[in-house]
Amino acid sequence: MSEEVKKAPNFSPLECTICCNDFDDKIADLTPRILTACGHTICEKCASKLLKESKIVCPYDRKVTSLSSKNITSLLKNESLIAVIQQHKAENAKAQQKSDAIEKENSTNNENACIENSKHEAALYCKQCEAEFCESCFLEVHKSKIMSVHSKLPLKDKPFKLPKCTKHPNNTAGFFCKDPNCKMDEKKMCHSCLLTGEHKSHEYELLVDQVSMDVKKLKNMSDRLKDSVKKHNTYLEKFEACIKTFDDTNPSYLNLVNNITEQFENKKVEALKNLKKFVFDSRARLRAGRNEARKNLYASLKNLARIMDRLEIKHDLCNDVNIVPIGKPPLHFLYLQNGNIRKKFDEYDYSLTEKMILEIKEK
Repeated sequence: MSEEVKKAPNFSPLECTICCNDFDDKIADLTPRILTACGHTICEKCASKLLKESKIVCPYDRKVTSLSSKNITSLLKNESLIAVIQQHKAENAKAQQKSDAIEKENSTNNENACIENSKHEAALYCKQCEAEFCESCFLEVHKSKIMSVHSKLPLKDKPFKLPKCTKHPNNTAGFFCKDPNCKMDEKKMCHSCLLTGEHKSHEYELLVDQVSMDVKKLKNMSDRLKDSVKKHNTYLEKFEACIKTFDDTNPSYLNLVNNITEQFENKKVEALKNLKKFVFDSRARLRAGRNEARKNLYASLKNLARIMDRLEIKHDLCNDVNIVPIGKPPLHFLYLQNGNIRKKFDEYDYSLTEKMILEIKEK
């Protein structure tokens, strides 16, 4: 290294200031090693790169550390720093466990809670009690002889029940107002609302029909989202496969490096520089595409989970659901479908011009 390395302004004592990677007590290349001549600590990988003829010139103060052998492991480990790293990992693990516990506790506070214990998730529906229970609470509540004859159903088979009218609580809200000029916020109504109340003479339909229509729409959206999830998974697999080919351990890449080195020794530095930039840019572009595909996959999974919850527990099916149909895919989705952004390393032609400049073209 011809010039002295300057520490970054945001220097962390837990990272190598040459490559800016965090030290790690479990990864050999990232093991912190001490340059005994000056006391500076760098990672094992950077030390290996600086090692020449059993000597390492410190990039910070130019002091020379001599090794007893050509093996970089003869450099002492920074045991104090390793202890700090291990403590840091333990604290992070403890904080993560606490965060996971809080998240798990919060996850039980949902609309599908057991009627007897809100911390339990309901799994069964009692037809006679018209209530939702977890399995243990259902057995506890129904262990008496008179209650033991009650019928239970899986929660997903819970029958749809018409709600009560908000204006006339003794009546069932069996109708849904469809009048475009209706100024009422509540669209569900009973026969009294329809005959003499605020919805008198309004256009309407049976609430059961409205719910059935909404269920069909939700199932249709669910099917489309499942297809979308499948496609996103396929795209991610292709991105991962392509990204692996743009690794500097890829045999095709190594063969190309050898050919350039053997045939054009005088120009190899510039040619390899261009090749490295191409690999870096291609990998960055593929990773960006992969991240976009992953984001779309997570969005689809989230929407699918929400819809499946509504279908399985039949919650809020009687509300006026404004379902947005799935239309044409967004531009970024169409971009991901373009195969040109998922090319592998071997799908390019590499050649040197008469001026020994590396040219890269798509096959």
